[in-house]
Amino acid sequence: MRKLTPTQQEVMDLIGQGWELGSSLTIDGRCYLQKGGLGKGGETKNVSSSTVRTLEYLCYIERGKRKFPILHYRLKTKAPTTDMELVESDPVHGEDFKHPSFGTISFNRSHGGDSVLFGSSIKHSNVIVVRICHAKKHRSGGHDYVFSRDVIIEAYMSPTQFADAITGWGSGGESPITIQSTEKDGRINQPSFENKRQQFEKEFYDRAKGIYNRIEETIQKAKDKKAPQWLVHDMEVTQGWLKDNIPYLAEQFSEQMDRTVTEAKAEVEAYVTGIIQQTGLDALEDMKPQITTEGDQKMIDTKRE
Repeated sequence: MRKLTPTQQEVMDLIGQGWELGSSLTIDGRCYLQKGGLGKGGETKNVSSSTVRTLEYLCYIERGKRKFPILHYRLKTKAPTTDMELVESDPVHGEDFKHPSFGTISFNRSHGGDSVLFGSSIKHSNVIVVRICHAKKHRSGGHDYVFSRDVIIEAYMSPTQFADAITGWGSGGESPITIQSTEKDGRINQPSFENKRQQFEKEFYDRAKGIYNRIEETIQKAKDKKAPQWLVHDMEVTQGWLKDNIPYLAEQFSEQMDRTVTEAKAEVEAYVTGIIQQTGLDALEDMKPQITTEGDQKMIDTKRE
C-alpha cells in the first residue's frame, strides 16, 4: 500500500486507539472522529472528506453501518473466500461448478392481466418481471457458460418504476417492487387494490369534518365567553358554507379528474397508434421494391429506357 501522509496516518492511529470515524449524511457532509465511538459523547476531531475518501480508496477503511444521520466507517478487513465446488465432470461435455455466491438476474416483459403493484396507484397489464436465481458455471471447450438454477426471488415492477430504478444512480432513492415469490416463502398473494380516488375522498371528508367540528367548538366557546353577536354569527355562516359547499366541490374535483384521465388516455392512445401506423408505413415503403409485381416492374423498366 502507498505510504500515508501524516494526517492520514494520524486518523489511522486514532482509529486503532478506539476512536470511531463517521460521516454526516445530512447536507453538510461533515467527517469526524469521536473517542469511544460515535454518539457516545467523547471528544471529537474533524477530518477532511478528502482524507476519508483517500483512505477508503486505498482500502485502509470501509463503510460500515448506515444509521441516519451518520455513516460509520471501520478498518478494512479481508473478506473470507471459499472455493467453487465441482459438481460434475465429464471429459466430453465439460465440468459444472457451484458456489453460494453464484447467481443470475434477468428482466423480462409480461403482458396481460391486471397486476396490483406496490407503490403504484393503478392496475397494470404490462409489467417488468425481475428474477434472481442461483446459478452454476459450466466449463467446456475453453469457455465459461452461466446457467440459472433455482429461483431466489421474483418480483414485478411497472415500466416507470423500472426506469426510475436504473436511472437513479447515487440519488439515494429506493424504487418499490412487488415481490411475487421467494425461495423461502413460495408464492405470495398480490396486495389488494387501493383505490386512490376513494382514499382521497375519505381523507378529504375526514379533514373537512375535523374543521367543521373545530368551528363548532369555537362557536360554543364564543357563546360561553359572551363574545360579540356579530362574531358568533359570522362563524355560524362560515360553518354553514363549509357544510353546504365542501361536498359539492369535492364531487366536482372528482369528476374533473375523471375527465382529465380519460382525455390523457385518449391522447396517449392516439399518439401510440400514430407511431405504430407511421412505423408500419415506413416499413412498407422500405419493402416496396421487394413486393413489386412483374407487370409493375416492366413498366418501371420501360420508363427508365
